[in-house]
Amino acid sequence: VELLQALRSPQMFRFAWTFDALIWAMLGVSLLVFAGLLRQHAPIRAAFIAVCGSAQLFGVLGSFLRLDGISDLAIRYAAAPADLQVIVLEAYRNLVRVINAANHIGVMLQGVGFLLSAGGVFSLRGFPRWLAVWLTLPGILAITQFALFITGAPYLFLLNVLGLIGGNIALNLAISIALWRPP
Repeated sequence: VELLQALRSPQMFRFAWTFDALIWAMLGVSLLVFAGLLRQHAPIRAAFIAVCGSAQLFGVLGSFLRLDGISDLAIRYAAAPADLQVIVLEAYRNLVRVINAANHIGVMLQGVGFLLSAGGVFSLRGFPRWLAVWLTLPGILAITQFALFITGAPYLFLLNVLGLIGGNIALNLAISIALWRPP
């Protein structure tokens, strides 16, 4: 199905995975900001959060591997005779395994990073407690998604949507509004 999506609408396919890479990068930057915020208050926790934020590059890598690799395999699949399409499909399956492994590393460390951030900012004076509690949402969703993967349970797209909207976009907007207001 993914190969066909890349063939039918290559521009949309490329846009979607570029957007996905940007989301991973935004998550990493968010975690790095929290690491910087906690650097003086909790330096060891901040170091762990910084590692988790930097690890979001695995997700960026997965998105760009999908963007470039699967786009290329889709073109090869369409052009190949039937007997060679089997070889292209096997290459696709192997590439998807690499992409998924990179994404799983990113998701696991994303969850850990947000939970560490939530605990760290909860004890900061001046940081709204309701935002600190809200920071646990992307952490719990990411850890749940990773737990589903390691147990072999089916993938739940709803977790991604909840994480993107409630635990990423809305959370960053709420933090911006809450912290940019005059005291």
